[in-house]
Amino acid sequence: MNPSEEDKAEDLRIQKTRKRLKGALVGLLSERVFSELSVRQICQAAGITTITFYTYYSDKYALAKELFQEVALSVKQEFQMREAKYNQNGDPIESCCNILECLISLFDKEDSLLANVSLKNGLYLYRALFDIIMKEISGFLKKNGLKTSYSLNMVAAFFCNGIWGYYAEGKMEGKPLEQVRKEARELLRTLLQSDFFENRE
Repeated sequence: MNPSEEDKAEDLRIQKTRKRLKGALVGLLSERVFSELSVRQICQAAGITTITFYTYYSDKYALAKELFQEVALSVKQEFQMREAKYNQNGDPIESCCNILECLISLFDKEDSLLANVSLKNGLYLYRALFDIIMKEISGFLKKNGLKTSYSLNMVAAFFCNGIWGYYAEGKMEGKPLEQVRKEARELLRTLLQSDFFENRE
């Protein structure tokens, strides 16, 4: 095996190890609160030594941060696809609805970290998610020259608690998921058509 092939094999091994650790964290979060998890427990679930863990991450927070960065990237990519396909005119209300669609799609995935994120499950994870959503919304508003009638913290909290809460409750009540999804879109659209955006013609 030449040096180039050795480097590729090493890169694949590192990627596989990181993926196992992230998968173990997501699996454990379906059973336990993040604050109660130890690095040792994550490593045991992943079948990886703690020495190996600390080769790649300083602590469990660094692991969670990387996981959320991947979540943010996947949401951004889907959002860009939806914008290009369904919102070529750049209507800000449609853009916000597309953000909602991306988050709901992510929430629906069985292996999604987001299904286990709430104030109840752990403040750290909730704040990490909150910060990602706030950053994405802020970037979207700045790029499109938009201002909201509400603070960014309020807007991010609305996405984290309001619409998601509505969607989660509908699922718990056993409503058909497409019906809940449709109602969530309609609710968001109604709210956005009020005075959500400042000086919108």
